[in-house]
Amino acid sequence: MPDPRRRAAIFLDRDGTLIRDANYPSDPAGVAAIPGVAEALHQLQAMGFALVVVSNQSGVGRGFITEAQAAAVDAQFREVFSHAGIAFDGVYYCPHSPDAGCDCRKPLPGLLLRAQEDLDLSLADSFLIGDKVEDGQAAQAVGAVGMLVTADPERVRAGLASGLVVFEKLLQAVLAVRGIAKAPRATAIREP
Repeated sequence: MPDPRRRAAIFLDRDGTLIRDANYPSDPAGVAAIPGVAEALHQLQAMGFALVVVSNQSGVGRGFITEAQAAAVDAQFREVFSHAGIAFDGVYYCPHSPDAGCDCRKPLPGLLLRAQEDLDLSLADSFLIGDKVEDGQAAQAVGAVGMLVTADPERVRAGLASGLVVFEKLLQAVLAVRGIAKAPRATAIREP
């Protein structure tokens, strides 16, 4: 049963979901919102969801980019969406390499759990939208709904095989979120 004291969130991957994927982005000048994303985020905000970015940024841990470069890209990312009228409730990054053994690199749910604690969120009423199976698996690990936004045939197949809902565009995912969020919740029936 949903906890009315806790807010539901839309967790969002950053690269490839909100902005064009630059493969270890290091130059703030390359930050560009994917068309239609700002409109989708406005709709999610209007539904009352907290908007929380959760993103693997292993370029730092792998030594491909510096922490300063990652911070500059993040600042530009926030600026781009601020100009579009979007304020994120939280932004969380995992800077570790895949072999670092951390608990925050998706598909592990560490970033979601940190956001839950910081922002007092209900994970069971939340969604995670990303462009890779690992995003959806992080959602599944905490009982949230995982969705992929991708047109890549290989990622579509992998997402469907993992039990994820797959859409080509973020606006399509928003329509699904709207339908799921309005659906009546199942309640347990007790024997007399």
